[in-house]
Amino acid sequence: MTVLAVMVFVGGGSYLLRLLPLLLANRIRLSTTVERALADAVLGALVALLATSVHRLVSGSLSPGLPPAAGYAALGVATAVALHGGSMGRVVIAGTLTLAIAIATASLV
Repeated sequence: MTVLAVMVFVGGGSYLLRLLPLLLANRIRLSTTVERALADAVLGALVALLATSVHRLVSGSLSPGLPPAAGYAALGVATAVALHGGSMGRVVIAGTLTLAIAIATASLV
């Protein structure tokens, strides 16, 4: 019963956090200082997620047995696609294909 209560509480809180900005968008105005601080906080959170993901990819803890060179190759190609203005879908597809090619090449050698 406790697990169910926690699941309902967390789910309701998550839903409420997503719903409140939509309901209060035209009623509450934030100062430019607060908006800048929130923008910096969001950027910091995204950078932390990216850094953690990159570290897990290249260290091999994301998928054990993955050659480090394959992770670096996928990361390099995905970064190049992103820097050339590719969409998120193209970045993911490029990285995934590079990873698949690198793993297939490593298994042949």
